[in-house]
Amino acid sequence: MTGRARIEWWFSALCAIPWLLIVGVYTEACVGRLVLSRWPRPMFDDPKQFAPAPLVWTVNVLELSFVVAIPVLTGLALRNWRKVLTDWRYSVLIGVFAAGLLAIFILSTAYDPGRVWKWFWD
Repeated sequence: MTGRARIEWWFSALCAIPWLLIVGVYTEACVGRLVLSRWPRPMFDDPKQFAPAPLVWTVNVLELSFVVAIPVLTGLALRNWRKVLTDWRYSVLIGVFAAGLLAIFILSTAYDPGRVWKWFWD
């Protein structure tokens, strides 16, 4: 793998973090649904009680990397703004990241089906 391909792979992975976090949170809620035979409730059901440890660990790592990814991606985009504007692939990846941020914001505030995000951040 060349250096450019490696950088593009890491940049793509960095841009996918919000979507992976969304999938991880809903997967954890579905596991809780299967174990409890009902949807987990905020303030009552702790994800660590019934979800497998690797799943909890993976979602926690994604949550921390999400917090780190926002300033890193912003810094990279501002530092290499000419490359971002001339190469459409980078613009699309940044758009995917921004759409993921917006999706997390909408899911966690305005539209939270099953109160999954409230339960997760509890």
